[in-house]
Parts: sequence; structure tokens; C-alpha cells
Amino acid sequence: MKYQYLLAIALSIVLLGSTEVGAEIKSSDLTKQVTLTEEAALLTQVDAVSLYMSSDKVAFAPRLNNANIIEVETTVLDNNLLANSSAMQGFVTRTIDSFVSVLQERLPIYAPSVASKFRKNGDVKFMINAGGERKPVAMWYAGKWYWDKAWTPYAAPVVNYGVAPYRAVPNHVVGDVAAQAKGKLGCNCPARR
Repeated sequence: MKYQYLLAIALSIVLLGSTEVGAEIKSSDLTKQVTLTEEAALLTQVDAVSLYMSSDKVAFAPRLNNANIIEVETTVLDNNLLANSSAMQGFVTRTIDSFVSVLQERLPIYAPSVASKFRKNGDVKFMINAGGERKPVAMWYAGKWYWDKAWTPYAAPVVNYGVAPYRAVPNHVVGDVAAQAKGKLGCNCPARR
């Protein structure tokens, strides 16, 4: 027993002593020239804006769909907003306006060709979800809200929003998220899954 204990300690010392802790990234790796496509630059900026705009009330997860429309999954996390549909709609509308504004400021610097053709009412849509379970609430596209018929605000009665349900939007206009193929769609960009 004593022999096994000493062997285990000796082996541990040898293993710990033989592994050096150090950075694997070399200076030469950081100075290599890389050519980015406009698509990669666009997705990098959309990711940056998503991280910048996310908060304890709302989180963003963007991707580029097959029709080259930027889809931003917008998850509302604040229960007070989720209990009041008009407050949630107002908050998310302001957040969407800010998101698009910040993106439009950044695109001319990082993706000038895309910036010259970018249309906020055609090139980006927001899929709004509720809570950690990400229940579909609505979609914002081309300046309009499309509500999911099954959405009911938390702890509130069913409300008729007076607008078309978001599933009623023609697929050829905005694409059907559920029907889109998963996997790489032409590049190794994180948002292109």
C-alpha cells in the first residue's frame, strides 16, 4: 500500500513537472495577413453589435440565412416586459432601432460594399422569443410586427394585437426559419450555421 502511494505521488510530480504552461499563439501568427470577404466583415460586425446590445433584458444571436437576410434571434429575458405586451413591443422596437442604427454606423468602415446596398427594411429581420425557453413571440421585418398566434404574455390574458400573425408572412419574402437547412452555408463564419 505504501509503495502504491509513493508511486502515485512520484508519477504526479513527473506529470506536473513535465507540462509547461505557455501560450500557443505565436507573434508570427498575429502578424499574418488575412483577407476578409465582405460577408465575413458583415457577420463580424453583426456579431459585435449583438454582443454590444445584449443586456439582462434582451439577448441577440444573429445568423445569415440562405436568402442573405440577417436573422437576429432576439430573446426577451425580463419578466416584467414579458407580462406586458405593449411595454415589450415598445422596448424591443427601440432596441431594434438602436441595433440597426449602430450596425449602419459600423458597416461603412468594415464592409463598405455591403453598406452601400444595406436596407434596414429588407436585409435584417428579428425573431423575437420569450424567456430562457425561447418561446416564439413575434417577428419584426420591414418595419412591421408579425405576432405568433400562440403567444400569450406571461401572467396576462390573451390579447388580440390587430396585426397579421408572423407565420403568415410569405416565405419567399423573409424565409422560413424552420425549413432552412442547418450546417455550413458557404463559409466558416460562426453566424453561418
